[in-house]
This record gives sequence, C-alpha cells and structure tokens, in this order.
Amino acid sequence: MNIEEVLKYAPSYSMAEEGEDDESEANETNHHFNKKRKIDSAGTSKTFNHGLSVVDIDKIIEDSDRNEVKEVNENDLKRLISLFERRLNKNQEMRIKHSDNPSKFMDSELELFDTIKEMHTLSTHPALYEFFINQNTVPKLLGLLSHENTDIACAVVELIEELTDLEDIQEIDQVGILIDTLIDHQIVLLLVNNMERLDEKVKEESEGIHNSLEIIENLTDYNPKLGKDSKQLLSWLLKKLKSKPQYNANKLYSSEILNILLQNSEENRIILGTLKGIDILLHVAAYYKRHDANSEDEEEYMANLFNCICSSLQSCEKNRELFYNGEGLELMNLILKEKRPKESNSEVRVFACKVLNHCLSTEKMDKLLAMCCDKFIEILGLRVLMPIFQKPNSIIGHRRKKRQSAIDEVEEHTISILLSLLRNCKPDNVKRIMNKFVELNMVKTERLVELFLKYTERLTLLEDRLRSEGYDVKDEETREVLYPRLMEGGLFQLQLICHTILIISNHSNIIGQFENQQYTVKERIHKLLNMYKNAQTNHLDTIRSISIDYSKEKNEIEAAELVELVKLF
Repeated sequence: MNIEEVLKYAPSYSMAEEGEDDESEANETNHHFNKKRKIDSAGTSKTFNHGLSVVDIDKIIEDSDRNEVKEVNENDLKRLISLFERRLNKNQEMRIKHSDNPSKFMDSELELFDTIKEMHTLSTHPALYEFFINQNTVPKLLGLLSHENTDIACAVVELIEELTDLEDIQEIDQVGILIDTLIDHQIVLLLVNNMERLDEKVKEESEGIHNSLEIIENLTDYNPKLGKDSKQLLSWLLKKLKSKPQYNANKLYSSEILNILLQNSEENRIILGTLKGIDILLHVAAYYKRHDANSEDEEEYMANLFNCICSSLQSCEKNRELFYNGEGLELMNLILKEKRPKESNSEVRVFACKVLNHCLSTEKMDKLLAMCCDKFIEILGLRVLMPIFQKPNSIIGHRRKKRQSAIDEVEEHTISILLSLLRNCKPDNVKRIMNKFVELNMVKTERLVELFLKYTERLTLLEDRLRSEGYDVKDEETREVLYPRLMEGGLFQLQLICHTILIISNHSNIIGQFENQQYTVKERIHKLLNMYKNAQTNHLDTIRSISIDYSKEKNEIEAAELVELVKLF
C-alpha cells in the first residue's frame, strides 16, 4: 500500500455499481422507476417489476398492525404452515406458468407475502419453535431468500430476524434450537447472496440489508464463530465498508458485525488477511486522518474500523506482517501528527494510538515485532509519541478532554508502546529512546515517576476499599480471587510502569542534567521517589515487589530478565 495513495483515498462504489458509468442516464432513470412503487393518475397502482404495489404492501402492513397478538397452539401453527406451503406452491406454479406476464402471478405473490407476515405471531411463542422446525418449514422459508421478488425475500428476512431475537435470555434454549437449524441450512451464505442483489437506494431493500445484519448479530450472540460460511460474509462486509457513501447506517452495522467476527475467531482473522482485509481497513480508516465524523453514529463507525484493525492483529502474525508491509505504522503515525481544530471532537488519534499499541505490544517477542519497533523509531515516531506521553489529553477530542477514563486510556497505550520499544528495538534505537528521558532537564523521567505515583495511589485506595469489604489483600489466595479487580484498579498500568522504570534505570551510561547537576536516570528516579517516602510507604520497595509478582506471570526467560533488573535497581 502506497501511503500517499491511502491519504488521497475516497471510497469506491460497490461492485454492484461498478461498470454503470457506461449506461445512459435514461436507463438509470428507468431502473429507479421500476424499483420504486408509484401510483398513476388513474388511481391504479404501478408495481415493482416483481409484482407488489405500494398500496398492496401498505394495506397488508396496516392490517397486520391492527391484529391483536393471539395465543397460538400447535394446531394453529400447523394450519398456518399448511397455508404457507399451499400459497408457496401456488406462487411457484403461477410464476412458471405466466413467467412473461407478472400481472398473472401478482395475486399469488400478495397472498404469499400476507402469509409470511402472519407467521410473525410465532415470534411470541418460542415454545413452538421445535414443532415449527419438525414440520420441515425452515428449508422452504430459507428458499424464499432467493425468490425473484426481493420484497418476498426481505419479508422472510424480517420474519427470521424477529424469530431469532435473543433479548429474553429465558428463551435461549428454544431460540437456540432454531438458530442451530438455520446455521445448518447455511443461512449466512443465503443472506449474503440475497444482500448482494439488494439495492440500498430503495428503502425497503436497504431495510432488508439492515435486518439481514440483525440476523447475523443474533447468530453471533449465540454462536460467535458462525462456522464455515464466514468467508463469504467477511468478503461482503469488506466490500460494504469500501463502498460509497462514506457513511450510512448499514455501514455502521457492517463494521460492528465485522469487529464481532474478528474478536471471537482466530480463523476469521486469518480469512480477513487472505481477502486483503488489512489493506481495505487501512484505506477506509485513512479517510478520517483529515476528516472529522459528522455525527456520533459516524464516530462510532470510525471507532469500529480501528477496532477491527486491532482485532485483526490479535494473535495473528500474518496480519501483523500485512499491516507492516501495508505501511500501517506510517499511517497511524501520520494520523497522530495531524493537527486538529481545538473544537474538534474526533477521537481518531486515540484510535491510532490504540492500533499502535496492539501492533507493538504483542506478547510474542519475535523478529517481526522487532522490525515493527525499529520501523516506528525510523519513521520518527518518537517525535509524536513522547509529547503524547507528556500530555495525553492533547489527542483527546474536545468532548472527552476532561474525562479521566480517556486520559487513562491514552496513558496505558503510550506506556505499553514505550515498554515494547525499549525491549525490542536494536541498541542504537534504544539509545534514541533513552535520550528522550534525559533531555530537557529529564522532564520525561519525572513524568514516568508521576505516573507511578498516580497509579500507586489509585491501587492503594482500591485496596483500602477491599479491606473495608472484609478482604485480606495481603493474602496470596485472596489476591488471586481479587486479581481482575486489582488489574482494573491500576495494577496493570503499574506493572507496565515499573517494568519501564527498571529498564531505563539500567542504562547507567546515559547521563542527564537537572538544575546544573548531572544524574543517571536511575539516580534521578531514586531521588524523586525518596522525596515521597514516608513511614508507611517506600516506593522503591513497591516497584521491586510489583515487578517480582509480575515476573511470575512471565515465561522462564522473561521472568529471569525481570528478576535481574529488580536486583540491579
């Protein structure tokens, strides 16, 4: 990926729109005329090219809305299924018999549509789902997703969306049986094939796409991996993200579904890489380097794009390599460098910082990670990173600028990135990092100590609350039980900070100056921490203690290195 091309990127039209430039304006007008329902001056309704008119459909919907929800038993459902099958067969016969004259099969289409709407009553009786499945109705219903009339297909989509809604956890067993059956009958592939032909410019078909995505979300709530049909879905989602317009509701939903699929499955992350998904995500995200989102929903869409990149890098070396070769590091660095108006609410620089953290802070210390860390230094990433380390709110959008949670997030990203750079860069680049900690009166060393004190205080307050709840926070077994709360309460950040302090303190050959007096980094840190020493707290011992505990979570080699750093501190 050429970074200059990325920054000039404007989303391409979807594949359905490609090749339409050669068509005449008249043909395009006729196309939309055929797709939209119209009423002529004589009062007779003009129809879709597939047969249903706006008057017919609206009447069906109004009648359906007026009907009160009735109790349904197996006999009622059996009669409804029988009616559905008769009308389905009749419609198929009429379409074959009168294939060249839509008016001849219009009535059968309306009857079929009407019956599909009636079947919505099943959604209020999930106890009947198993009976419904045993009547072999699911394959017939799914077959209508490829019906020539997209209104019929969209009606089926709307029905399935309602049937698979998992809002009531008490119904999960009944709904789960239906979802398993749908997945077994390749519903994901059928939905994708249907969405491929739907025209988003037509309101009803756009709603059909949205309902299809709702079904997929319902499926992922129950079965996050979706199985063998996810490749076609991932391909469609990527195609949707790079299509025009830049943003709409269905693109927001598509980005949410994509992120869910990537978070929950390593297989999906690998598939994404084979579909050139990393490059596509970088291209789409690059738009927001110079553009703010126009609404909160679009801001959420933008966040989803960057989260998709983060998820795709998780435990997937191939995607990290694609990100590296696709100049992802360069793009994130450029996004961080981009100045934004003071009133800007964009969080894009926070998202870019998060992506860098995911790329550079993987647990697997390998050659690729070292290459990424060295590349970040070589593209002058420290010039961008260190000012953010000093003032994290400098990249936070105006709306969240004073929120402590936003500042904490940026601090965590920058500390994690710095630690990874110190551990994985080649010696010359480590020296460049160390020089940042001794320049300008060693202000960045002071900043690191400031962060240590901040998160130490936060963790101490949490431990005090836990004691008031009756916990013995010094007991090893108790701390294991409390570990998630401790990590959320500042321990995780403290582990990173302490590890960073130990590493930079070990570089005794790097000398800085403060008030005309020379210090090594270690000497300056010791002096600063001793200023806050009291009868209850020795911060130097705190660093050693936290680091020793942290070493127990590491593999044998990393644990030995960390213990040695503690001894030298």
